[in-house]
Amino acid sequence: MRAKVILRRWSQVSQELGTNDEHMISSVLFSIEIGDNVYNDLTVDIKQTVGSNYLTDPIEVGQPRDYNGPFNHDAFRREVEDYHRNRLRGLVKGIETGGGRWRFQNNTFETDSVFYMDVD
Repeated sequence: MRAKVILRRWSQVSQELGTNDEHMISSVLFSIEIGDNVYNDLTVDIKQTVGSNYLTDPIEVGQPRDYNGPFNHDAFRREVEDYHRNRLRGLVKGIETGGGRWRFQNNTFETDSVFYMDVD
């Protein structure tokens, strides 16, 4: 079976960059379409381990809340990592002033990203 996934919104709860205590706690709002079934307004929590690098180290991607249908967590995790990193790169590039420490809290970014994955 093939699923269409639309990542719709990234919400930063807390993120710190430029320190030894870099970290991130966020959530992603998304929908899944499988055949004629559409599951809207699903969320997943994502986390960056304290002290890890947001560009290169793995990001923890939880299981979707309130969804028990067919799923492929490995494919989903890779896409959510890319979605998060690409949006964060754009944000950091937009405010970068040649270094420093940044703390982001309670930000929401609405931008769609569509991908397809095989599900069980």
